[in-house]
Amino acid sequence: MGILLLTGYISEPILMKDERIRLHHPPSRLEGQEFRLPPSKSLLNRRLVLHALTNTVRPELPDDLPEDSEILSHMLWHHGPEWHAGSGGTTFRFLTSYLAIQGAQGMVTGTEGLCRRPVGPLVDALRLLGADIEYGAVSGHPPLRLLGFPKQHTSTVTLDVTQSSQFLSALLLVAPSLPQGLEVRFSGDPVSRPYVDMTIRLLREHGVACEMAPGAIHVAPGAQVPLPLTMEADWTAASYAYALLALYPAGSHLVLPDLRLSGYQGDEVLAQIMERFGVETAEIPGGIRIERVRDRQPDFLELDLGDHPDIAQTLAVLCALRGIPALFHGLSTLAIKETDRTTALAIELGKGKATFHPDWTGNPGSWRLEGQWTPPQTVIGTWEDHRMAMAFSLAAVKGAVILEDRTVVRKSFPAYWKVLGALGFGIDAPA
Repeated sequence: MGILLLTGYISEPILMKDERIRLHHPPSRLEGQEFRLPPSKSLLNRRLVLHALTNTVRPELPDDLPEDSEILSHMLWHHGPEWHAGSGGTTFRFLTSYLAIQGAQGMVTGTEGLCRRPVGPLVDALRLLGADIEYGAVSGHPPLRLLGFPKQHTSTVTLDVTQSSQFLSALLLVAPSLPQGLEVRFSGDPVSRPYVDMTIRLLREHGVACEMAPGAIHVAPGAQVPLPLTMEADWTAASYAYALLALYPAGSHLVLPDLRLSGYQGDEVLAQIMERFGVETAEIPGGIRIERVRDRQPDFLELDLGDHPDIAQTLAVLCALRGIPALFHGLSTLAIKETDRTTALAIELGKGKATFHPDWTGNPGSWRLEGQWTPPQTVIGTWEDHRMAMAFSLAAVKGAVILEDRTVVRKSFPAYWKVLGALGFGIDAPA
């Protein structure tokens, strides 16, 4: 699989005609078709790191993996002297932590957009532990030059957990390999806490002693128990199926194979959120069945998405299409994702007579949605962000819509356009 070289953050999308996609002629009903999801890249990426720490052979993986996971799988077993993480923040941070603790030497880099994302807290912690790391260009950002790991200097580090939970998970995953183990101290609760809980649960499944205390997590050193590399469908990707269903009349239903109410993924909270839209969730053999059992929707939606930032775009577009005023809290981390997602939402929703703006009466990171969004005649920008493309594809239920770049979905959901096509949506560009 090739690595996409993207152009980083931009104030307005650059339209590239050969990458546009037009969706049209939505089906009149959804009648139990399969909405086949990709594996959870959050789960898979963590399992890949744990697998690499206990195995010398790269695992065989199925086709149509999320691009981030495909790249991480390749890079974990790559011998350098340069490792390219593509555009994935998780891929870069997990890979950096793994390579640094292994004493690797060489350059870890990524796309221009990734190199604008912060990595300073992780580098500071790895340096305290004993890793020799230099910045390749701008302090606090990729690329990084790894110069080895002579010995562990300390078993305790203090970490800033206010920017990203990925820094904490990256350290925890490699902590059992450190001779002295690791205690990570922090103040307050980590952002996106469910992802930290996921990491801890996986470590314990691998036989690692991992204890939590107020403001600290301690991981004991020792060999991990090798386990088969298993996969579970992605709850974040399921948000697009739930939102589609919420735009159809009562009686519409879909089947989501391989999705489970396992408690691993924080975005499982969707099952509760979408009850407000008349969508109910039921476990069936081999997956989940979702049905819009009644035509209802909230008069006003207020949610704290601090632990669930990846479903913010889906919910914002759904509410805008339904004309539901909404107030979303906890969106401060969206500014440092693949793009500045709050700004991107504000601009694209603004093209269709809806407004999305900071709510200064609430906490920092609160954004208010007002107005009913009508899909514009102009191209909808995707901002080099897979979640922008998939969230705004929901507008096709209301009629024809043109999205700037169909290729961005490869990052997390490579088969997304094929799935929509199988539901009955017309697609004018190759998927």
